[in-house]
Amino acid sequence: MKDLHTLLKRQLKRHLNVSAEDIDGPLLKFVQSVNDAYRESDMDRKMLERSLELSSAELMEANGRLSMLLEELEERVEKRTSELKESRLALRSSEERLRILYETAPIGIFQSLPSGSYLYANKQLARMYGYESPENLISSVTSIADTIYEDPGERAWVQAQLGEQGSLVGYETRRRRKDGSVFWVSLSMQACFDPDTRTITHYDGFVIDISIRKEAEKQLKQALEDAEDANRAKSIFLANMSHEIRTPLNGILGLAEVMLGTKLTASQERFMRQLKSSSHSLLNVLNDILDFSKIEANKLVIDMGPVHIRELVADSLRTLYIQARDKGLELMLQISDNVPETVEGDGDRLRQILLNIVSNAVKFTEFGEILVEVDFVKNDPEGGELTCSISDTGPGIPKEKLNSVFNAFEQIDCSLTRSRGGTGLGLTISSQLVSLMGGRMDCSSIPGRGSTFRFTLPLRVVKEMSRNLVITAGNELVGMHMLVVDCNSTNRSIVRRMLESWGAVVDEAESVSSAYDKVKQAVHRKEPYRIVVGDNKLDADGQGFLKELADNPATSSAIVIMLGGAEEGAAEICADSVLYKPVTASDLLSAIMKALRKESGLREDAGRQRVNVLATDVPLRILLVEDTPLNLQVAEHMIEGWGHTVIVATDGHEGFEKFISEDFDLVLMDVQMPVMDGLEATGHIRAYEQKNGLFPTPILAMTAHALKGDADVCVQAGMNDYIAKPIRWKELFAKIEEYGGKSRHKKQDRPTVRLAHAAQEENTAATDSLPGLDELVTRFNDDSEFLFQMIDILEDELSPRIERIRAAIEEMDFNKLEMEAHALKSMLGNFGKTGAYYSAHRLEHAGHDRSSSDTDQEFDKLGREIDVFMDHMRKLRG
Repeated sequence: MKDLHTLLKRQLKRHLNVSAEDIDGPLLKFVQSVNDAYRESDMDRKMLERSLELSSAELMEANGRLSMLLEELEERVEKRTSELKESRLALRSSEERLRILYETAPIGIFQSLPSGSYLYANKQLARMYGYESPENLISSVTSIADTIYEDPGERAWVQAQLGEQGSLVGYETRRRRKDGSVFWVSLSMQACFDPDTRTITHYDGFVIDISIRKEAEKQLKQALEDAEDANRAKSIFLANMSHEIRTPLNGILGLAEVMLGTKLTASQERFMRQLKSSSHSLLNVLNDILDFSKIEANKLVIDMGPVHIRELVADSLRTLYIQARDKGLELMLQISDNVPETVEGDGDRLRQILLNIVSNAVKFTEFGEILVEVDFVKNDPEGGELTCSISDTGPGIPKEKLNSVFNAFEQIDCSLTRSRGGTGLGLTISSQLVSLMGGRMDCSSIPGRGSTFRFTLPLRVVKEMSRNLVITAGNELVGMHMLVVDCNSTNRSIVRRMLESWGAVVDEAESVSSAYDKVKQAVHRKEPYRIVVGDNKLDADGQGFLKELADNPATSSAIVIMLGGAEEGAAEICADSVLYKPVTASDLLSAIMKALRKESGLREDAGRQRVNVLATDVPLRILLVEDTPLNLQVAEHMIEGWGHTVIVATDGHEGFEKFISEDFDLVLMDVQMPVMDGLEATGHIRAYEQKNGLFPTPILAMTAHALKGDADVCVQAGMNDYIAKPIRWKELFAKIEEYGGKSRHKKQDRPTVRLAHAAQEENTAATDSLPGLDELVTRFNDDSEFLFQMIDILEDELSPRIERIRAAIEEMDFNKLEMEAHALKSMLGNFGKTGAYYSAHRLEHAGHDRSSSDTDQEFDKLGREIDVFMDHMRKLRG
């Protein structure tokens, strides 16, 4: 290149006559371009020479590879072409299936425009709306709103929903067919949007004809209404049946009670008891049927209120004692010291459960004993669980039958049940009642040895067991020697534990001969028995044993308490007291204390009078403010019998005047009275005390208004506590003892307000609630003479009181009606919550509510109930 460059420069200088410097720049560029072209040509030459140097074998190999690549490419093209063909076929098949599905679908499928016309419709949609074909539907319907919708304005709402939510699912609406008929459909739609403008392009949807379902729903609704009508008819029939059967049945029971209280021959008494027992059996069957129908219809309501649990259990069992005794069975009760005095529950239902289970035990047990045990476990500050177990020595229940004993109409042995009577509903009802009260019930059994039924209920404690009487009496019994004579070991054990809990030294004797030996040994030790507690079913030597006790100077001072009841001939036995079985600790303690204090020199008939040791150690001056004469005399008689001095006032104004003029330790205040009611009188008393610097005198409210709200009103008015009417006299005695001695002149802490929660029964009641003589005597402090005096007073008071109620109704004087009906209700409440009581209660509410809609009918009913009630009272009075 350099030589070529020099040579060119020399030739150009010679021919062109120019200097080398002038030629050097352009020449250099020219030479470089020629040089570059030469180099590229040289490289091409060399590459050509290289390619020409390739051997024929390499050329063949390269050619082979190229052929293989071409074949592979052809195969791929062919395969892809086949796949595309198959895809087109599958797509056409899928489209065909989808078309067939749309065309044969049992629902109407469509596409529609927002403007109101159809883009697409399947055959079912056309048939549904009454058109010949989808094409006919699409061409005929230019406005879906006007042609298809029953309400044209409804489509605007549907479009609004689709615009907001994008879809509508299962919307039930009514559509119009081509012939104008209307039917129900379920509509589901989806809005389809333009991806750029987000405006709705069309709707996809389907329609389901639900007219058959709607017709079925209509028929079902009608069937339900018919069933409800039938159920109401059944309820009316059951109510009428209950009334028609109970009315004569209770008359039979009342007459049986009256006859049993007269002198009868042995055979007459036996017939009367059989009559009474059969009537009770019929009444139990009726109650079972009615309760089961209520439970089955979810109509049975648990009515919560204060329950004196110890009294309730004992009284319930005593109603079954005669049946148990007639079969030669021992019916025993053991109540734990943990059981409170008062709990909140449904006393009537609890009694029903006990009677059902215990009566079953008596029915199926042929020999041996039935033991009822009651315990209470407190699991929080306000309440706990009451556990009651009923054990018997009956035939027992086979293991495979245990799970079915609580089933309706289930009977372990139908032949046994038929021979003993019953509906097979007792345990079913009891189990369901326990469940309704939040408890549980179970059963365990050993065939041939007996069964145990147990139920547990959660209950709120209203009042703990009072220890005052027990402590006072117990101090006198500590170290006292006592003998228990009973052939039943369980009964002996129960009585022994009672006596030992009061500090007594107790021996047992299982027979009269053993008792002789025990008495001789005690005399020999110079520790004669002060108390002898014996069973009324002692053998033939029993009376001789008692006579020897009375004749022996060393044992003549022994007090004899017989257990069993006067109906067993105890009146002929030399005993200081006779108690019904099953005996409770309070009954036994009361009998012992009464005998020790020699409150009565006569041996009392336990069927007419029960032992009463309610006597205060601290006599009080008590102001009794009560407007109803009968209530006033009852309360005055009872309270004075406890050792207190009673000053009476007949309205709130008179009560306040007497309060400021005399000194009182306690005030018993009725709430609803004329002139000035108890709440206003209490306000005046509290203002007077505050003005004069006097310590507040305890004021206890006494009223038939026993709802919780009423109790709160009494406390807000300044009262300390609350006693619900009809008054439980033991409860009133306990309240007076609790608040007594808190003199208004003595400076001490204000007593803590404690309400006895009471829920007044609002249940309907008829003549089936008439009380028996024993119940009434118990209500009137076990004084039958006083009871009969009160019946006479009631009879004198009724006519003018009813006449004032009649006048109040005619004059539409609601205040007078409320006041007079309240007074009548309060008077009747002393004898129990009867049909007359509830009738007066409803009239009182009518006056309070200022309602005259049913007062005439209710007044007529009151007259009928009063007639039935007074006829019953006169028969009891004889």
